[in-house]
Amino acid sequence: MKPAEDAVREFVLEDQAVAALVGDRILPMPFDQAGTVPAITYRRVTTRRNQTLDGPSGLEWARTQYDIWARNEQKPTAGEVFEALKLALDGKAPSRGFPFVRQGVKVMNVEVGTHQDLYDDAVRLHRVSVELVIGYGKAA
Repeated sequence: MKPAEDAVREFVLEDQAVAALVGDRILPMPFDQAGTVPAITYRRVTTRRNQTLDGPSGLEWARTQYDIWARNEQKPTAGEVFEALKLALDGKAPSRGFPFVRQGVKVMNVEVGTHQDLYDDAVRLHRVSVELVIGYGKAA
């Protein structure tokens, strides 16, 4: 089974608003500082397995970090890309695409958690760092 964050990447790339802003630049970390922006990078932070009285349920929760990189003096800004990402994922109902299956992974839910606006002096880029919690399991 592919990582859940790869399934979410594929789902987000299908969203026209996000694709219009970043193209296909949603990539696993690390960020290529010489790369084209805006771009989104992601990495898994932790995984929690869901347990029942009978043992593992098959459901897992991946806490991931997504970083949106941009030069805010140019459009789109990191904040604008974050808003599009949030609309593409946060609290989607079954009528709006959840659950979905991509790459053998069934994603039941994506929660957009805390986020912070940052500036990286070393690369002179603005960044919105956002936590996404992905509820997923193996597709049947």
